[in-house]
Amino acid sequence: MVKSVTIQMYIISPNHKINMNKIKLLSLLATLYFTRNCSVKSVCKNVIKFKLLMFFIICTNPVIANDSYKGLVVPPYPELHIDKGGYLIGFNIKSKKPIFAISHTIKDKSQYFWLKKEIGRKNNNKNPIWKVLDVIVLDEPKINYFYALGLCRLKQDIDDRIIALVKYEKNKEWFTEIKKSWLVNIKKEKIEKFKAMGISCANEGWGL
Repeated sequence: MVKSVTIQMYIISPNHKINMNKIKLLSLLATLYFTRNCSVKSVCKNVIKFKLLMFFIICTNPVIANDSYKGLVVPPYPELHIDKGGYLIGFNIKSKKPIFAISHTIKDKSQYFWLKKEIGRKNNNKNPIWKVLDVIVLDEPKINYFYALGLCRLKQDIDDRIIALVKYEKNKEWFTEIKKSWLVNIKKEKIEKFKAMGISCANEGWGL
């Protein structure tokens, strides 16, 4: 008789992000738990494969879109978010088109990048009011890596829509070792994955 194989797991919503080290530990514990409860190898082998596959599908997505933040009006940002600044995208003072911007916040070591659109102003037209269109959440960069915002070019042309995970290199005006990159798609109002072919990002400290 085959014993039932069960495990109590955390339900991970699209708005939740787990550290990769925690995922590895949970995966190991899950494997040990499944093996312990199995009595018939041929059946349990398939059960283990299925359970672990579902576990990894749920847990191991490196970029998680926070749909619950879409439509949020900022500032202020949600509680515990540390504002790290941002910049306007394709700003033209003569244009009557909507103004878009990227903002960067940090919460619990996770990096949040917000695509937002100006929907009004307050305080005698001095301060913009923004509507959040999309958010991506990324891991804290490793040593010698950083996220470049508004500093990158594509094939020698500056493109402020690019967000890139860049490796710092000494004595270089432009960093060319790009590990990952994303591109703001204004038409779709989303931040999308983007291949790093031909991307380089400026060294802000060059010449100082």
